[in-house]
Amino acid sequence: MKYLLLTILLVAVIIITGCVNQNKNTISTAAQTTALTGLRYVTEETPFSTITPTNIEYLTLPPTTQVSEDLTCLIYSTTQSFAHNKTAIAFNLLNPPMYFKFNVSNYPLVTRTKVVTLKDGSEETITYTTIDPASFFEITVRNKSTGEIYLQDGFGKDTGYYVGTFKLMKRGDLLIEFSGNMITADVKIWVRPIGNINDTSKFDYNECIYWI
Repeated sequence: MKYLLLTILLVAVIIITGCVNQNKNTISTAAQTTALTGLRYVTEETPFSTITPTNIEYLTLPPTTQVSEDLTCLIYSTTQSFAHNKTAIAFNLLNPPMYFKFNVSNYPLVTRTKVVTLKDGSEETITYTTIDPASFFEITVRNKSTGEIYLQDGFGKDTGYYVGTFKLMKRGDLLIEFSGNMITADVKIWVRPIGNINDTSKFDYNECIYWI
């Protein structure tokens, strides 16, 4: 009887110990499962990069296809104010034409009076406003070596009060002069890249057009 009681007691201790260990394992597994399932609420991403991105020059890339022979591209653009002064640039035009486009602003206006004869033979003095005759802008294209003038045009009493475009068909080493007084001028010049420019890699092909 004594041995039976000891055996029952030993079995009871073993059972109780096993239950405690099982509960410990269950708690540990539950904690691990909770930690892993928490990833369902977020997304793993690469940390924010502090590296400065490389600048991409979109406007200086040459076209992937061959440039058309009729395509003309902007080679010069300027805005200048004139007060009895002159500036100049040079360009060796091997493949004409060269296109010019200009506009003017900030010229003074003056008030004038004149006497007109009416239909009945009587005279009347009228008052009008006009551009100051001292205001002008002029583009002169000449041979750089000889000084021969190939083209001369502009805005003023000698050339006419208009703005617009014109072209030069003369080839050669050119001296292009801009002169004026009491005026501001915007000037743009285009040529064909083919035959005129050796390295077109820096051309802004967004500034290329076809002239009609």
